[in-house]
Amino acid sequence: HTGAEYDAEGSAARFFYCVKATADDRAGSKHPTVKPIALMRWLVRLVTPPGGMVLDPFAGTGTTAEAAFYEGFSCTLIEREAEYQADIARRMRLIMAGPEERIREIVKAKASDIDAGPLFGGT
Repeated sequence: HTGAEYDAEGSAARFFYCVKATADDRAGSKHPTVKPIALMRWLVRLVTPPGGMVLDPFAGTGTTAEAAFYEGFSCTLIEREAEYQADIARRMRLIMAGPEERIREIVKAKASDIDAGPLFGGT
């Protein structure tokens, strides 16, 4: 007996708190790895000097850019996929439009995900 015993099964989430992105964080995107804005705000503050620039070479849906904007940093994004470029453009447009417009867009995105069935024109 070595003294230390542990359960070697399960994911890393057993050791780290891994919050999932909310509908607000997703801003209507279907991207598989959207990060929570609060997490990205903390990370950009952690690694970016005052007045610095954030570089995101795999921008996805732009959560890092949104976090940088809220924290007062400049941000340069690189994203190859057209679908995610559209997500970034929508996210930035919603940031500039304000919180009320963002809420309206999120409610619309949630409603479009609902399958009402054949009675209401769904599948």
